[in-house]
Amino acid sequence: MKYGVYEVICSLDYRGHSPGTRFVARLDSAAEARAIVRGNIRLVEEISSLMPAEHELPAGWADSTQTTAAPSGASTVERGK
Repeated sequence: MKYGVYEVICSLDYRGHSPGTRFVARLDSAAEARAIVRGNIRLVEEISSLMPAEHELPAGWADSTQTTAAPSGASTVERGK
């Protein structure tokens, strides 16, 4: 499966997309090939990756001094209230 920008080139909707519209989708290679051969869609641009395989949070977003617990009184769902 790969991501791509596709354009509907037939006179009927393709998977809910109107003729002449472009959409981003992740299609199975076989399904993509069939739709292209039938003349339903054309591949406008292949998207190799939506996010890098490895990424880091921006500096200061998470460090060892932060806690995931809300401060006391921040929730009305404390101790059965």
